[in-house]
Amino acid sequence: MSIPRRIDTHAIITDIRSGMGDIAIMEKYLISADELMAILHKLERAKAIEKTEVERRMPSLREKSDAVQLRSVPRNYIFMTVHIHDAKDPKLGGVLNDISAKGLQVIGIDTQVGEIRTFFVRSDVFKLETALGLEAVCRWVQTDENSGKPVAGFEIRRVSKGAKEELLRLIQELTIGESF
Repeated sequence: MSIPRRIDTHAIITDIRSGMGDIAIMEKYLISADELMAILHKLERAKAIEKTEVERRMPSLREKSDAVQLRSVPRNYIFMTVHIHDAKDPKLGGVLNDISAKGLQVIGIDTQVGEIRTFFVRSDVFKLETALGLEAVCRWVQTDENSGKPVAGFEIRRVSKGAKEELLRLIQELTIGESF
């Protein structure tokens, strides 16, 4: 009979709120994705974390809403930091949270619904063969309750010449899809 593992509740809440990714949490606490979701739901029921904190994590493992099930292209969640910058103002930047061939979610760039942006994507680890430029229109914006940073969803309208293959390579090599 195995002895149940005890996880420090305060430590895991701190890790969740600090922005630590799901994979990093699973590795740190030696737990599976199912165990992580069970912990998140227990913390939510105990009012230790908010429902929105659970919903932002590992959406592929929670019950999928009709909207997610109807997606024509699955989301791909980035498992390392990939920076994105506004082409007109390179100081204005954020981080990719998820990306697909049709859209992306960006954390940290203040924008408005309907606004068209041209972005450049870069990663310190992932080397792009061609500069990855994207023209995208903002479809929704919200504010992250914990960090106060803006989170926005963009529909990709155009990809810079020769960069379509780089976008697909980035999706393939740096992401985890909605269904593992």
